[in-house]
Amino acid sequence: MRPVRLGAVDYLNARPLVYGLELRHGFALRFDPPSKCAALLHEGSIDVGMIPSIEYLRRPDYCAVPDLAIVSEGPVEAERTPACSRARLARRAARRYSQLARVQPPRPG
Repeated sequence: MRPVRLGAVDYLNARPLVYGLELRHGFALRFDPPSKCAALLHEGSIDVGMIPSIEYLRRPDYCAVPDLAIVSEGPVEAERTPACSRARLARRAARRYSQLARVQPPRPG
């Protein structure tokens, strides 16, 4: 039987979610950035993937594993990258906000 191909994000906070799977038979585990996991899942190169929530919303054929997520109750500092230029950070922020605007319901007015 073919192993389940799992794409996990290559961040430290995701490691507890896949801890031990490398040692179990039946799983083929790989670590990539979230956008790469989404692309691999879309093209069928992996069976299960940790993908950005926006990608889940874009694909009605995807299903989520209940009660499992990487979340924060407060601010996160994932965008702190001193090597990034302000222009690059602004482009990233603009992309994210435009994606959020697409999934937010209109406010009653």
